[in-house]
Amino acid sequence: MNKTMSCFFFSIAFLVGTKGFTMNKSIKTLMLTSYELLPGKALTLANSLPNTITALCHMNVVSSHNHSILIKVLSGGGQINGTTVTKGQTLVQTVQNMQVIPVTANSGAKAEFTNLGPYTVTASCG
Repeated sequence: MNKTMSCFFFSIAFLVGTKGFTMNKSIKTLMLTSYELLPGKALTLANSLPNTITALCHMNVVSSHNHSILIKVLSGGGQINGTTVTKGQTLVQTVQNMQVIPVTANSGAKAEFTNLGPYTVTASCG
């Protein structure tokens, strides 16, 4: 089952640091968002804001093994861990416990994230 979330594409705790847009620390703390990526389940996230969203996502997994997340860009584009992605592209991102992944979602970007591993992965972004 796909779960659609508006406003924050992969805002798994994105620091909303966009062009001409700044926030004080207390507001950024309120923007911290966590996402659970369940094994084999797709999670769809979209940036419906008029600005690009940038965040740092802290990955947490239950084991010390590497985990893979399939990312399919449905519209727009952005960057995940330094890799630029656009509509129609897919990317498999390997994640480890306590890894920090920078994410950028352009306005109108929408992507589907599927946990390919056997354990839940939690991403806390802000």
